[in-house]
Amino acid sequence: MKNTPVSPGYILSYDNCAENHFHTFVSNINNHAIFFVNTCGLVNTWNKGANHLTGYNADEIIGKPISLIYTKKDLQNGVFDLNLARAKEQGSFESEGWRIKKEGTLFLANFIYTATFNKQHELTGYVVIVKDISDQRKNGNDQSLLVTEEIRQAEDKLKHSETRLRQAQAIAHLGSWELNLETGISLWSEEALRIYGLPKEDCKQSYELWLSFIHPDDRDRVIQTINEAQASLNHLDFFHRIVRRNGEVRHLHTGVRFDLNKEGKPVARYGVSHDVTEMKEAEESLKESERISKELLAFHQKLIDASTMGIFSYDANTGKCLSANIAAAKIIGGTPEQLLNQNFRHIQSWKEYGLLKDAEDTLLSGKIHQDEIHFITSF
Repeated sequence: MKNTPVSPGYILSYDNCAENHFHTFVSNINNHAIFFVNTCGLVNTWNKGANHLTGYNADEIIGKPISLIYTKKDLQNGVFDLNLARAKEQGSFESEGWRIKKEGTLFLANFIYTATFNKQHELTGYVVIVKDISDQRKNGNDQSLLVTEEIRQAEDKLKHSETRLRQAQAIAHLGSWELNLETGISLWSEEALRIYGLPKEDCKQSYELWLSFIHPDDRDRVIQTINEAQASLNHLDFFHRIVRRNGEVRHLHTGVRFDLNKEGKPVARYGVSHDVTEMKEAEESLKESERISKELLAFHQKLIDASTMGIFSYDANTGKCLSANIAAAKIIGGTPEQLLNQNFRHIQSWKEYGLLKDAEDTLLSGKIHQDEIHFITSF
């Protein structure tokens, strides 16, 4: 950054007519940003050149601090406050540095701050003239500042992308890795290390170490699956278990792909491992619940079949008999098979003795009815 003291500040002493002409003239300048900020650094005026250079229009920036166009690094280092202080002390101050446009891109700017005073020699603010000199630096012999800043921007974007990738992997429980088949060295992401219960500093691993984590009951199958995929160069996706060093078992879904050299031979393996332990545990829990439900239903059916009381079940919508135990069949002198699919709404004795009405009332209200009737079969 270049900082140069220039001519002393001026005193505002022109009349209103001259002031109006001056502001009209300044507001229409396009090739330079010219604006006035008060003693606190808030923008009071904004010309077309400032709009063109920064992307902010007057409505967006007037009343806001001009520090909006300063980089975070300069603000942290106090460059903004230092520029105003030097302009106040020296009358006028010239500086070069990186500034930020509205859309977030950077430009290299030449700034001239000129302090303004009233007739009582009291500071009223600063006239600021800004020119974009990025192209001059690109076309000039000295490009070190521009290149350095471009590298910094690229590094910042890379760091941001890496941070977002780590966050996304952590949220999805998805770890990535890459294995160099020539050296046997494998690089793991932070989430991959977390999944295996390893510290994030141990990003370099080996294929043999990875195999040591594979559950003993899965190891032979995993090795065979990977070898077959590498021989055919097919994409690979499989489930397996790992055992962490503390004995905890985790369920993973792993996807594997291959990098090939010019001869078409694999030189690297890369992929992702998704921790699906919670999903597997939920599946097992569901299977166990279904098994228990089936056993309970079977047990209840055995109780129903063994009961000496006749028990029927009917579909409330169709009216058809769904099941009848042996006792129910004996009561009416038939078999359970003869009762199946019979419609209770068509049984004449139910109609004659009011049982059909009671049944419909039970369906509507849930009320239990108990009666004695003569049951007449329809077969």
